Amino acid sequence: MIENVYHRFLDIPFSPNIDLFNRVEYDPLQYAHVNVKKEEINPDLLNWFDQFNIETVWYEAFYTPPNGGKLPIHTDGDDGQNYTKVNWTYGAPGSTLRWWEPKSQDYVQAVETVFGTRYYTVNEQNCNKLYEVEINKPSLVNAGLFHSTYNPTQEGRWTFTMPLLDATTKNRLSWEDAIKRFEGYIIND
Repeated sequence: MIENVYHRFLDIPFSPNIDLFNRVEYDPLQYAHVNVKKEEINPDLLNWFDQFNIETVWYEAFYTPPNGGKLPIHTDGDDGQNYTKVNWTYGAPGSTLRWWEPKSQDYVQAVETVFGTRYYTVNEQNCNKLYEVEINKPSLVNAGLFHSTYNPTQEGRWTFTMPLLDATTKNRLSWEDAIKRFEGYIIND
């Protein structure tokens, strides 16, 4: 059996307390990406990460429209690291997060964001799907690997995400490091 280096459910006692469906104006038929301010997030949740020497400094939300909507395949960052985030997904039971492997590095394209950072993307027809999961509770996700969302339902889907940093070094947490820190809070499925 291949080791799951993509996703784990977490037993987190606090929620973000953000109603993303009523938060912003958005087109429910189009993909959307929004920044979330720290002040909007439940402070008990943010403080909960202190016990793990984890800091969270930026927050985002992604909307995946219904009826086959997808967030394109991408990595977080451009250096091939297996960065971790914690995600909460709302709406669209049956929608999923997927991880991919390009059939060849020749298909991978570097993209620059409006912030001057880079990430990689690849078209789905040029990939093999490695793993897929419905995120219906707080989840640790490996966002440094190629991933995307898929929503075959008739409801919209929002995901709130928090990238994880080591509070001392300010470096992004690797998958292996996050697994160790959250030992005891991982829900075995």
